[in-house]
Amino acid sequence: MVTVVDLLNVNVLHSGNLELICLGGFVAFVVWVLVGAFFVYHAQNKMKLWFTYEAIAHNEEELEKLRKKQIAIYEKYQATGQVNMAKLDKIRD
Repeated sequence: MVTVVDLLNVNVLHSGNLELICLGGFVAFVVWVLVGAFFVYHAQNKMKLWFTYEAIAHNEEELEKLRKKQIAIYEKYQATGQVNMAKLDKIRD
């Protein structure tokens, strides 16, 4: 916007700010594109993970394995009074 106002100025050929404004606009545009590309890349990686979870959620064999692991850990906890958080975190992942 400032560039357009500066271009419409009568003394446009004598304006020292025009180059700085154009450079600032270019830098802002490049940063905007890079940040957008980062967000797109990050979102695609999250979607791949979500698709994996979705596939597991509809696979009855995997769900049954998961249930058996959780029951075994729970029974071990009930017997010893201690729970192995590392195993629980691995199962959650």
